[in-house]
Amino acid sequence: MEMTENQIKSIVEEVMAKMQLSGSTSGMHGVFSDMDTAIAKAKEAQKIVRVMSMDQREKIISKMREKIRENAETMA
Repeated sequence: MEMTENQIKSIVEEVMAKMQLSGSTSGMHGVFSDMDTAIAKAKEAQKIVRVMSMDQREKIISKMREKIRENAETMA
């Protein structure tokens, strides 16, 4: 699965937007409302990541780091 830098950027921005929309909810420690959903989504994501090259993974992680730094104050 070949991903372009723009696709990676789009994915990271979408995740960041979802995190900002969900805001801070007392008692909630994550993106998903329950553990079963979180585990199922992690398994789905692993299937995608497993077929990516190390270069693709590095690009995704770099973009995530960049967006986290840009939004560090909001996320704090």
